[in-house]
Amino acid sequence: MCSSDLTGDANELAVQMAQRIAIGLPVGTPTTLFYGLQGTGKTHLMHALKAEAEKRGDACHIVYLTAEEFLSSYTDGVKVKDTSALKKRLRAATILMIDDLHRISGKPGTETELFQNIREVTANGGQVILAGDKAPGDVTGFSPRMISELKGATTVEVGEPDAGMRQDIMRRLADHIQSGHPDFMVSDDMIAEFNAGIRGQAREMTGAIWNLYTEAAFGVRTPTLDMVALDRKSTRLNSSH
Repeated sequence: MCSSDLTGDANELAVQMAQRIAIGLPVGTPTTLFYGLQGTGKTHLMHALKAEAEKRGDACHIVYLTAEEFLSSYTDGVKVKDTSALKKRLRAATILMIDDLHRISGKPGTETELFQNIREVTANGGQVILAGDKAPGDVTGFSPRMISELKGATTVEVGEPDAGMRQDIMRRLADHIQSGHPDFMVSDDMIAEFNAGIRGQAREMTGAIWNLYTEAAFGVRTPTLDMVALDRKSTRLNSSH
């Protein structure tokens, strides 16, 4: 996996699992489900897994689709009464990756198509990697056979980052921005101020730093604690609507 990926208690097991899959080590079952709340880094993990697996070259053929992309391709095939192109693409995969699985719930035709392709890929010795927002026992809108398929998968939670991980995420992004904008110097006190008001999603932390970058005239001015306070106030106002 990428050496810059941040790992903490919230995602350590998920990162380890992704690493094993990416380099071709056994993981117990041919289907793996990463699950967790929106914004906890599942898509980032999927992309990191894909990038690492691609280093294996021709021995590893990866197909990555979001649920929306899968649904769109399936719908296009249904319109012309021919989904063979989609089947051919997916079933050629040694690693089939479907992100945002929950967006397929309540769509029985799309679910059936996905279920059949999961079975075909795994029957041919391939791996299926799914990412969704809930554990198998909590999902709704899927058929009993699909829920059974998910319950039979290896499931790994991607949890919300703790305070230390939140700080590392914001510090790393701030330092990255400063590398191109030397005056964008974010102090530890500013990071701590943000950290005190943020709970949960990683995208909220990166959003806070990018908002500060904008407030600092796109990195031209040096950030201040007053800018941080203004950013936090704006975030609270937006979240209340």
